[in-house]
Order: sequence, then C-alpha cells, then structure tokens
Amino acid sequence: MYAVHAVRGLIAAILLGLALPASADPVLLLLLRFARDRAISTSLEAGYNSMQQPYATIPSPVYGFALPTPPVAFAQEEQQLRTLLDENFLHLSRAQRERFFLRIAQCIERSI
Repeated sequence: MYAVHAVRGLIAAILLGLALPASADPVLLLLLRFARDRAISTSLEAGYNSMQQPYATIPSPVYGFALPTPPVAFAQEEQQLRTLLDENFLHLSRAQRERFFLRIAQCIERSI
C-alpha cells in the first residue's frame, strides 16, 4: 500500500514539474507581443518619416552591361532576337550573348 502511494506521489510530482514551465507562457506571450508592437511601430515611424522628406529619391539600380534599347520594327526578326537577348541575359558578357545569338540562329535555320 505504501508503494502505491509513493508511485502516485512520484507521478504527481512529475506532472507538477511539467506544469511549471507552462506558467511562464503568459510572460513569454507578453514579451513577444511587446516585440511585435515595437517592430510595427518602428516600421510605421520609418514610413512616415520617409514621406515627410520632400523629393527624396532612391538611386536606380544597375543590373548589368546592356543598355536600354528602343523598340525595333516588327519585320526585323534578327534585331528583335538580339534585343531580347541583350535585355534579358544581363549576366552574360557581350561576347557570350553574341555566341548565344549565333547558336540560336543556327538552330532556327536548321528548323526551317
């Protein structure tokens, strides 16, 4: 009989020990809510302050080696293909884009 009470007491002590960390949850939730509110208010303040600066301009990003080109006429398919490659394969050098164009032109000629 004494062993049964000891086992029940041990189980109760284990369950009580597991329940103690759960009591910290409201404090943790309060800290997380404070951090969230702080982040939101900082973000809103930064947005408001940026709107207050007159004519604040952000520099345009530079994406590669190709310069913007004007639109080409519809009949100039070769020029359209070159323009397409120049505008969309900015990570390639001019020589690499030229080799790529020649390879595509060969494939198109074979398919015709």
